[in-house]
Amino acid sequence: MIFQTLAGFGIALFGSALIWPPTALGSETPATPTWQRLKTPRQSQMEILWQAPKSPQAPVLVLAPGQSCNARRPLFEALAHAAHTQGVGLLRLEWSYCNLEKDQRKPSPELTSEKEDVETALNWIKQAGVKNPILLAGKSLGSLVSYGVFQSHPELTGLALLTPVCSYNEDEKGQLLNPPQNMLAQHYPGLAQIQRPLLVSLGKLS
Repeated sequence: MIFQTLAGFGIALFGSALIWPPTALGSETPATPTWQRLKTPRQSQMEILWQAPKSPQAPVLVLAPGQSCNARRPLFEALAHAAHTQGVGLLRLEWSYCNLEKDQRKPSPELTSEKEDVETALNWIKQAGVKNPILLAGKSLGSLVSYGVFQSHPELTGLALLTPVCSYNEDEKGQLLNPPQNMLAQHYPGLAQIQRPLLVSLGKLS
């Protein structure tokens, strides 16, 4: 369902479609790209996987993952396959903290390091000479980071928030909250005032 939703967003923005399920994509498969490491301004190592767009007019999707270092999971693999089939460029990134030991893998306070990771990815695209329109997307934690970065980059064409963090079901001690605590205004301030194309997709995604 998420790819059907993204398809409508892509058609409206770029005249391109992303297709779900992956088995509907036909026999064409992308060349296997290689994950590469980038150094952030704070000297941390992060990883990106780049698939170039097939034309100068095709969009480039920069995709930020969730908190659990999931940029290699089937959901993102399917999106990568769909993007390739439609000629859309895709830059997947993995948070720099994902290179740490498991017990140290957690976001930074105020997500400052994760925002810098996304900024590093955007700078890499710019330095590579890519002039295509850029769409920023993020899943869960990635939606929080992407939203902050999007607000400071008016040149970005559009934003997709996938499973945004709209509420908390538990408090800091793990006790259930009834009703859940609404976090929409705190996490995504000014959401209703955004004038650029915006997709918000709710629901459970793998």
